[in-house]
Amino acid sequence: MTYRHQHLLEKVQVQLAAVAAVALVYFALWPLLRPSDPFDPLVLLLAGGAGSTVAFALTLWMLAALCAVITISARPEGGLMAAVLGAGGASLHSAQIRGLLWSWEGRLSGLYPAMIGELLMLAAMLLAAALIVDLVRRGVASIRPGWLHKHARDHEPDLPAPATPRRTLTGFLGLLRKGGRKRRSADRGRTALRMLGCLGLGLVASCAVLLLLLRSPDRGQILFAVVAAFLLGGLAAHQTLPVRHSFVVWAVPILAGVGFYLLAGVTAPADATRWSELPYYARILPIDWLTAGCGGSLVGYWSSERINDIRHIERKQQEAAAAG
Repeated sequence: MTYRHQHLLEKVQVQLAAVAAVALVYFALWPLLRPSDPFDPLVLLLAGGAGSTVAFALTLWMLAALCAVITISARPEGGLMAAVLGAGGASLHSAQIRGLLWSWEGRLSGLYPAMIGELLMLAAMLLAAALIVDLVRRGVASIRPGWLHKHARDHEPDLPAPATPRRTLTGFLGLLRKGGRKRRSADRGRTALRMLGCLGLGLVASCAVLLLLLRSPDRGQILFAVVAAFLLGGLAAHQTLPVRHSFVVWAVPILAGVGFYLLAGVTAPADATRWSELPYYARILPIDWLTAGCGGSLVGYWSSERINDIRHIERKQQEAAAAG
């Protein structure tokens, strides 16, 4: 199988896995996740309690395991992306945040520390889902190593090769053998600066696009704006400053969500009856930052990696033609 065929197979696998995961959550698993009141939003800690939190965590982790198997010949981010987007089937069902605002007692500013806590809890769930994808792929690799995705490029200065746990470990050990302390420090410094640059660029670009697109409190419009903003931001950041580790990109929606919640807590009106004055970014649910935000960022990273692979192949073909 040529790499172009593998490239197409990866696309089909990931798309089918994402669509199947969304359908599974939306049609089959929603009764396990939905709030007791259909007018309440899907907010796990404030409205759902421990039962909803455990149900959502198990749903996300089950999707991560299933999608890791379905997308075994795709890059690891494909499986995680399909699982996170699949969990977005719950976001599609969720009501607006106004149900929670109606029942909130006290100052509206007191709502957002709890929202930040839930968002950080969801980020921990996402880290566990990424670990599950990696463990499943390691298990399959121990039996059928030829089934895993093979990258079209090795490490290059301008296009870093995607990192795997094994490649990261061997590269680090090689660095210890070959270089001294100054070289290791310089390499780590350059890597850290590139990662921070990618993170900062993605954060600025995504937030700017989000504020431009967010023009309504309707659920569909909010989800579209969040997905589009972080997809475009992740793609632009990774194309400008490509990094090996995808967590640099999918951490952007978590940081953006925390920042917007802090801003909403500071600017929220004191009277809870004036909840309609809240800006639209203050009405994005924590689960939206995870499913639509991190899902969109992963799509941007995954697409950027595929673009870089195709560029690499075309460049090698041109070099071979020129040499021949």
